[in-house]
Amino acid sequence: MSTRDMTPEQAYTRGLELIDKGEATELADIVRELIAFAPTNIQYQELYVDAILARYKSGQIAPDDALTTLSSTLRFGRFIGKLAPAYFKELEGLLVQLPRLSKPGQLIIGLGPGRNGSTTLASILSTIPEAGITHEMYPTLFVAPTSEQLAFHKQRFELLLQYNPYVADVSHWWLYATSWLQQCFPTVKFVTLRRDTEQVVRSFERVKNLSTRAVNHWDSNEDGYWATSYWDACYPNIQPAASAHSRLDKRASQIWAYVDGYYQQAYALKGNNLILQLDALKTDGKALIEAYLGASVASTDVWLNKGGIHDSLV
Repeated sequence: MSTRDMTPEQAYTRGLELIDKGEATELADIVRELIAFAPTNIQYQELYVDAILARYKSGQIAPDDALTTLSSTLRFGRFIGKLAPAYFKELEGLLVQLPRLSKPGQLIIGLGPGRNGSTTLASILSTIPEAGITHEMYPTLFVAPTSEQLAFHKQRFELLLQYNPYVADVSHWWLYATSWLQQCFPTVKFVTLRRDTEQVVRSFERVKNLSTRAVNHWDSNEDGYWATSYWDACYPNIQPAASAHSRLDKRASQIWAYVDGYYQQAYALKGNNLILQLDALKTDGKALIEAYLGASVASTDVWLNKGGIHDSLV
């Protein structure tokens, strides 16, 4: 029986059998189908993680691809303890080829609700010489981050800061861990990128309709109308406006409340926080970032991922 002819329950059972046997080819097909069928099913996620680790330990993942593959598998924000030893082994193996700094580098965190130009901001920061810059680095952080998620990121940042004068990650989810970041890294610098709320809302509406079934990360989805996504846990549940009637209007009101609330919280952040308007990235943004960070960056006259489905501009 082929994978496509199996029920999800049969495929899952077959996947468990293949893990024990170490047969990776059919296993890869099975876990891919299961995650596509039910991306938030925790049993299927764990099977996917186990399948990747089985391939890694048996040498079926090319050495040059190992770190990227392990990093991608952390996207569920779960089973981090299973993946962390292999991930940090690969990362340390890469970093030891670099000279260690005499003192830890500077941590930078980019904030914004998503659909606000975060990919472009990460790209600008990546032009800092010898910097280690990422965009939405996995594991994802839930709205209520788990201790396992935070511990992983702390270990990763601490390791990178030993070798890179500047280390940054840009993602909406860091807003839910700002106090923790300031406790662990007292010199952390935040960069909040502001885009007009209506533009952000319209962009979210567009990309959340691109799948076969529309997505609404901000809804409890008790009736199962919306498609599920492992990103759902990374956004707060918000009550729709009482004046909204259709499902799409309700979702728009939820997104609007999310974006407004996000910026209110980001603006109230105590400590180092550079607030930039999106359009400033094409004008005086370069000078403002350089003065704030004490490092040179390249200017930009383009928006990255414009029209894409990632955290960027429409």
